[in-house]
Amino acid sequence: MKLDKFYAVTATEAPFEAAEGLTSVKLETVTLGTLPLPSKRVNISDGLILDAPASFEVPETSAEVVLTIADLSKEQDGSHRRVAYMSLLFSKEARHALKPAVAIDYDFSLAIPVDTGTVAFYDTVEYEKLSIGGYIDYHAEEFTDVIQAVLEEAEGNGGYGTFVKLPEAHGADGLLAVASSGFGDGVYGVTEAVAEDGTILGLHLDFLVVGKEEWGTD
Repeated sequence: MKLDKFYAVTATEAPFEAAEGLTSVKLETVTLGTLPLPSKRVNISDGLILDAPASFEVPETSAEVVLTIADLSKEQDGSHRRVAYMSLLFSKEARHALKPAVAIDYDFSLAIPVDTGTVAFYDTVEYEKLSIGGYIDYHAEEFTDVIQAVLEEAEGNGGYGTFVKLPEAHGADGLLAVASSGFGDGVYGVTEAVAEDGTILGLHLDFLVVGKEEWGTD
């Protein structure tokens, strides 16, 4: 994927083809805050269905969570905003290259299935504590209700995403960063932005709102 065709974490204009008469849309960025990643591994999954996450190695024990918001209104007046990218930033160094991210223990790169229109980032080991202890199995619906309520409250206050505290059970202690695309189900790719020496600068989930580049191509 070409750097000049990638719009995550960029306040600019991007191509848009879904609406008649609208060929480009304005982008803005919103920082949710810092997500602790003590295990240096992050899970990415549907934000309300956490039972089949993809796990990615990361270079730091925390990351800034940034949403790139597209204004899809015909008048470009901010009346119809949607999340175009959800990103984890480990460095603000300029990107040297982009490539599809590869999940740990999985032989795929384009495999974040989303059924509920939401995506979540959360530390792998903190989640595994809940999973191994059985909490997720027995309290999945209860925790889903908590996530949905917190997200709806954030959206009601004009936000596009939020942090949710993981349950304090079985030694788990962490946060889940969740955002809603507003577009329902789909399968969304994760791109690595890397420095010249190959260091990962960020992971970016693309909701396929703007841009039409094929994944993994130059």
